[in-house]
Amino acid sequence: MNSQPAKNHMNFLFWLSIASLILLGGYIVLHESRTRYAAVRDTAHYGELLSSYLWNIDEETAQEYTAIIATEGEFKSISVTHSDGALFANYREAKNKGEIREFLRSMGLIRDIENTQAIFYRGKRIGDITTLKENTNIYTYFYLLLTILLIIASMTLIRVGKANKEHQIHLEHDLSENRERLQTVVSASPVIAFSLDRHGKFTVCEGMGLNKLHEKPMDIIGKSIEAVHNDMPTNVGDFLRALKGESFSEIRTTEGRSFETWYSPMREGTNIVGVIGVSTDVTAAIQAMNSLNDYKRSQAKDLQIAQRAHQAFLPKSPQNSPDLKLASSRNPVLRLAATTFTSTPAQIIKS
Repeated sequence: MNSQPAKNHMNFLFWLSIASLILLGGYIVLHESRTRYAAVRDTAHYGELLSSYLWNIDEETAQEYTAIIATEGEFKSISVTHSDGALFANYREAKNKGEIREFLRSMGLIRDIENTQAIFYRGKRIGDITTLKENTNIYTYFYLLLTILLIIASMTLIRVGKANKEHQIHLEHDLSENRERLQTVVSASPVIAFSLDRHGKFTVCEGMGLNKLHEKPMDIIGKSIEAVHNDMPTNVGDFLRALKGESFSEIRTTEGRSFETWYSPMREGTNIVGVIGVSTDVTAAIQAMNSLNDYKRSQAKDLQIAQRAHQAFLPKSPQNSPDLKLASSRNPVLRLAATTFTSTPAQIIKS
């Protein structure tokens, strides 16, 4: 995946996380306010219920009712006092807390909500009620946070999966286009493109070069390189050489035509899983090269024959003959003839 989609995913994840934290913070503030308001409301309500017992000083019934109120309202403790501060009724739950709760309390994540409300009876204040309630909203926040994280992870996975699918479709489309282009080039070129697996069986074999080898279409796919060594410009030794990891080219002749075949190992990671190759018809080039070499050899032979013929017609050292020297010194015509027969064209022109 390229950098732009990855950057988009990071931006999406960042803004989704920010929005989730804002929503979670807003929920916590609202929920804490509602929890404290509920504690104040319940304390005042239960104070009204206990006002008649406090007025009539019915301590036994008030004590029983206080325990019921503490259980119903989930209070840790409730104390009811007279207006002068004297204790009238009291309830405190037994200590039976788990290690996790104690750890959260020590970290300040679980707190107590203490609230005191006046008790009135017939418009007269007769005492106070004090309640202590444990704020365990942290458990709700933990569950909510985990839920948000799961939602973020799910949305991210869905988005990444969708982006990967789109990217895969795009790659498949590009691969299909490139394959079509390659197919067009190979089909219109005098080459043979092929691939072999580790066992030497052809998995791909196509190209116009096949038409130059065989007049009729020949099914090569699935056959071993040994079975078609007379019909293809391939060689078992070349295949084994490429299977060892070497890339090279060789010229082989098949059906009277010459092909230069390039071999290269096909890898998956560090493992060689086969061999790929391209055979190019170089018959015309080799024929032209042979014709040129033949022409050069013919020219060299003709030149050698001409040189020998020239040497055969030349007089044998006439310039060293005493009679010729004497005659030429007296007769200018003889001197000119002697010069002509004993000198090269360049010397004659110079003289």
